[in-house]
Amino acid sequence: MTKFLKCDAAECDHVEHIEAITADMVGKPCPKCGANLLTQGDWDVYSTVVQPAMRAMVDLGLAKEATVDTPAAERMSINYHDGELRFKFPKATA
Repeated sequence: MTKFLKCDAAECDHVEHIEAITADMVGKPCPKCGANLLTQGDWDVYSTVVQPAMRAMVDLGLAKEATVDTPAAERMSINYHDGELRFKFPKATA
């Protein structure tokens, strides 16, 4: 699955596409504004809830692995930040 880190600063739009989200990225500063790209709290929820849920959905056939070539309109995303878990599903096509 494709992964990314998004800057926590409200006024910053920096997004970093990465191979994997790992614990050593906690506290990584945004190269654009210096804010945190991954907090300890976000990592804790990602590694114990989000990542296992994504893996289970793929294993159950409820989702498929996206690649860098998968158009954004066809990607489902799961994001967690500051206590809020968000799911974004692609629009259904007839």
